[in-house]
Amino acid sequence: MTEIPKKLPRLYVNIFGAPLLLGAIYFGNTYFMGLFFIISMFCIYEFNNLSKKMNYQLINFLPYSTLVFILLSNVIQIDIINVLLFLIISGMISAVLLNLKEPINSISISIFSSIWIGLFFYSSIGLRNLSENGLVLTGVMFMSVWICDSAAYIFGKKFGDKKIAPNISPKKTWVGSMSGLLFTLIFLLSFYYYHWFDYDFTLTTTLLLGFIFGGVSQFGDLFESKFKRIANIKDSSHLLQGHGGFLDRFDSLIITAPATLLLINLLEKF
Repeated sequence: MTEIPKKLPRLYVNIFGAPLLLGAIYFGNTYFMGLFFIISMFCIYEFNNLSKKMNYQLINFLPYSTLVFILLSNVIQIDIINVLLFLIISGMISAVLLNLKEPINSISISIFSSIWIGLFFYSSIGLRNLSENGLVLTGVMFMSVWICDSAAYIFGKKFGDKKIAPNISPKKTWVGSMSGLLFTLIFLLSFYYYHWFDYDFTLTTTLLLGFIFGGVSQFGDLFESKFKRIANIKDSSHLLQGHGGFLDRFDSLIITAPATLLLINLLEKF
């Protein structure tokens, strides 16, 4: 019997996943919210399993219900503050009603996962729904993070020697990290100089975005790697054959989207 090549499942995920993701970004609205709601749900599922391997007892309904409320906040205009209030109040009530071995740890990690992945979901939608530049900004963000990851992997593997955090992610090198940042900045500067897809951000904003997409994004990957190191696992799951899990694919974006939305909101104040 012929053995299936190991790279074949990865290829299938790329063939079907990339157009689905790009299509959702392009069409926005319900398509984008629906896809990223599903992605975020899977991320929560994987983080829950990851937490169990770290011997944490999660309050499972908190992060899932938070995502539902964030989704509703974009449909029926629920203020995000009310979502956070629901999260805190529910956590306090759960500490009393549930038989938790370590209630503080359980509440803390449950609320953390709700905010960590919930903010990614909320921020991604917020960026795509911007009346001006929402489409191009979201598209550029996703492509930049992909370019950063690819450049860091290629140049780090070929030329990298000194490790950034060997106890967290042994394969990440300073050469790879700087290469990822450099190629991301070059990519964004090409949009600035040639105004591709009606890109009209200033040079200062472009450089700031470059450092978020090519610099801050790498901390998202290291952050998730730290959890996996504690749990003693390589991948967050095997749901995406050849790619690991949803957390493995979106860990950089989970920090990049909120950081980008924060930057845009701050720039609007000046």
